[in-house]
Amino acid sequence: MSGAAGTSGASGGAGAAGAAGTSGAAGASGTSGGAGAAGAAGTSGAAGASERAVRARPDQLAALGARPPARVTATFLARPRTEVARLLDQRTARACCALLLDPVGSLPFSGGKPLRWLLTAPLPTWPRDRFALELELCPLRGSPAPTLASYAVAGAPPFVLREQAPGGLVVELGGCVVETGIQLDYAQWQRIAVTWEEDARRLRLHKDDGPARVAAEGTGRTVAPLGPPLFEALLPGDAVVAAGGTLVVGQLQGRPGVLADLAAGRDFRGAVAEVRVWRTPPDFTAGSAREPAEDEPALFARWRFSALATALGEALATPSSPPALLGGFQADELRDVARLRAVGGDTRVAIATPPAIPADGREHTIELLLPAADADTRDAAPSLLLDGAALPSSPLGPADVLDAAHRGVRVGALDDLRALTLHAADGAEIARWDGSSDSVR
Repeated sequence: MSGAAGTSGASGGAGAAGAAGTSGAAGASGTSGGAGAAGAAGTSGAAGASERAVRARPDQLAALGARPPARVTATFLARPRTEVARLLDQRTARACCALLLDPVGSLPFSGGKPLRWLLTAPLPTWPRDRFALELELCPLRGSPAPTLASYAVAGAPPFVLREQAPGGLVVELGGCVVETGIQLDYAQWQRIAVTWEEDARRLRLHKDDGPARVAAEGTGRTVAPLGPPLFEALLPGDAVVAAGGTLVVGQLQGRPGVLADLAAGRDFRGAVAEVRVWRTPPDFTAGSAREPAEDEPALFARWRFSALATALGEALATPSSPPALLGGFQADELRDVARLRAVGGDTRVAIATPPAIPADGREHTIELLLPAADADTRDAAPSLLLDGAALPSSPLGPADVLDAAHRGVRVGALDDLRALTLHAADGAEIARWDGSSDSVR
């Protein structure tokens, strides 16, 4: 360790690091074992369900297109799946709308070509004096010196979280290279958090006990993430982290934000389900299992992964988070789906909810309420309800939601859909699919 006086706490899951075991549960992020999470088999629960669909007959299209829907109601089974479930696509002369379920899970960082990464634009408001970087991941072997994340600023020392044998996890911060002695738990889901307090000069590393988490979840119990720091160090007074840098997950940066300068052979291999940057770090020592709100004031950024966002080359960001791009991933590579989010809209405006629907196989009813055809969407936005309760939502571009190639009325994802109805603004039923017929009526 350079320029730091550090002490290692209890080793937690360090003793199991490097084992080739597999996880019997995917933890908070998934439903499959650790190895599947990292891009092997994975689990979809309903893979290919979106390929089954029914369409309105030609003689029905005139009636369906004459009145635009004001309410779409769908009853469905919330099962884990790796594809977007397009419950409704309607594109007729006078009506165009869509209702989707977007699965949220993990993405495989498989190493090799093409390089796989999450990349932000420069972050001028990065919380330099006090922050925490938190990752949920399932590492696999294959890279001699994997980089979990790197934050780089032109003309300043980087902040890097990486692993280096035999010293375990290494943190680079403010020109200091700190060997923690804490090992990753391979082929197992775990959370890792690095916290920095500039005023106290204190660097801490928190990490799940991977084997304990797997053992607990194998018996149906939940384990609060993280807990007391496994490592703590005091850094010199000139150790600082500058604002304005770019953050890359899964690769080591050379010049900040320049993809051509990513370091060869330093990529992370495994799966990543979530990345959080805290401007006010929570008390990880308390081991709180509370799920942060989408608009959590203490969060600077939160990125997850969904099938729809991955197809657009983006990470799934909360409304207040800086955007992040994805590179090297295919749209069908999502794995370990634990939650779904609802997406809906028409040609004027579209919205998406947070991933608030557990993919637990239970039946739910979702409603998409659309503004009147002549309404100003600045004053009347659409809304989404789950089992009668309004869900928070954020705007999306309609082009990202609507299927531009489709014409007519199509009801899909029939393996999971139980019923769907369309109502006009006056409450009159426009169309219905009852789960048994071979067309929309």
